[in-house]
Amino acid sequence: MARKYQIWDKKSNVITPIGEVLTAEEWIERYPMAGVDSIDIIIGAVTINGSVCMEFSQTVDNYENMGCDFSGCETKDDYLVAIENFEDEMNAALASAVKSEDRIAAALEAQVMMSMDDVAVE
Repeated sequence: MARKYQIWDKKSNVITPIGEVLTAEEWIERYPMAGVDSIDIIIGAVTINGSVCMEFSQTVDNYENMGCDFSGCETKDDYLVAIENFEDEMNAALASAVKSEDRIAAALEAQVMMSMDDVAVE
């Protein structure tokens, strides 16, 4: 499984979704919190790593409030993997629910159409 997130090392370039290649200094200028030594910043773990910029501890708190289980986490990387798995599970559940709702809607529409009287068009 490809990783989605990583803790930024505060040294590497960051590539934004619009194709900007920013040095660490430019990224910190844009997002000053990223330069604070005591703050860990989550960025994307793919080529366009500037697709996200989240503060680690607040992100963990937010995901915990949404129901993410961090009970087995020991390292920051463990937390990121737990977040990624939680997102994957939520997306799979949503995709499954949408498919079920689509099937139900189509079945109801077909039932209604079959029960309608034929109407002559003049």
